Amino acid sequence: MRWLATLLLLLLLAASYLLPLTEWGQRGSEAWARTDVAGAFARTGELLPEFALQTLEGEPLQLETLRGKRVLLTFERSIDWCPPTKERLVELRASFARQDDVEIVWVMAEQQINAKARRFIDGMGLEPRVHFATDPGGVAVDALGIRKARASKQEAGIPHPATYLLDREGVVRFADVREDFRFWVAPSLLQNALREIP
Repeated sequence: MRWLATLLLLLLLAASYLLPLTEWGQRGSEAWARTDVAGAFARTGELLPEFALQTLEGEPLQLETLRGKRVLLTFERSIDWCPPTKERLVELRASFARQDDVEIVWVMAEQQINAKARRFIDGMGLEPRVHFATDPGGVAVDALGIRKARASKQEAGIPHPATYLLDREGVVRFADVREDFRFWVAPSLLQNALREIP
């Protein structure tokens, strides 16, 4: 029995070394924007379609209430089970930690807010720097055309990863919509885009 445990341990060590070298194991930020989801809203210079979100406490969150501020609006997968999404969120919060003139709104599917996700948010001290919101009924996801079409049961209702920078009037100045959740737009690229928004 000891040999079996040793073999299993060696296999796990080999996997932890080799997995990052494979296509599936790679992940991280990229210094360019993508719009590789057909039909997704990614038009700069236009107002974002209107929709209402909810805070995690169930209160309405209207983007119009953030007018007069620059807004980084992100639609993402769940943070209870997706390591790349957790990594992205922590990286984003760290990058914008001292930039109080930018409101960060992180939106997830309604069914993906659970006790595990709340523990992650609380344990990492992500609020109040990041406004977490849900999209009741997937109205925003559908308005933006970012609903994952061929989703597994676990992914039902989740959006493709999408990031928008809105100016003080709510006009989209930067858009990034991705098919692959394992790669995300680099915070440095967002910082550069923000410098162009007075």
